[in-house]
Amino acid sequence: MSSATRPALVAAARRRPYGRPYAKITADRRHGEAINQQIVDQIKRHIATGAYRPGERLPSVTELARDLGVDENTVHKAYKRVTQDGLTRGFVGEGTFVVDDALSKPKLYEDVADAVLSPAIASAKALGCARAQLKSTFDRLLGEYFGQKKRVGAHGIRDNRDERPQ
Repeated sequence: MSSATRPALVAAARRRPYGRPYAKITADRRHGEAINQQIVDQIKRHIATGAYRPGERLPSVTELARDLGVDENTVHKAYKRVTQDGLTRGFVGEGTFVVDDALSKPKLYEDVADAVLSPAIASAKALGCARAQLKSTFDRLLGEYFGQKKRVGAHGIRDNRDERPQ
C-alpha cells in the first residue's frame, strides 16, 4: 500500500457511519489457544465475511485490550501478525486499517477454514470418530456443498481416488 492511500484510509475511517459497531471479538481463557491467536483468527474471519471491510479501521489496541480484559501487548501482537499476513496496515496515532486487497489473498480463506475445521476435527476425534469415518463424512459434506457426487468404495467409504462414473 502506497503512502498515497494513507489519507484515503484515514478519511474513510472518519466517515464510518455512526451506530455501526465493530464486529465482536472475544477471548476465552479456557479455550486452550493463546488469546492473541484467538484475536488473529477472529479478525481474519471478520475480514473474510465482510464484517471488516477494506479501508475500515479496526478497534484501537487500547480499546480492544480493555474490552477483552487483556494486556495491550497481547492485542498489539495479534495486530502485528495480521499486518504481517498483509491483511491490515497500521499507522501510528491513526489506527489499523484493512488493506484494499485483503479479500484477494487466498491464504486468508485457508487460515479461516483451518481455524474453523481444526476444533471440529478435534471434537470428532475426542468422540471416538475414526479417521476413515471422518474422511467419509467430510467428503460427503463437500459433495453436498459443492454439488459433486462421490463414488462409494469398499466398506461404504467414499473413494476419491477414482472419480470415474459408475
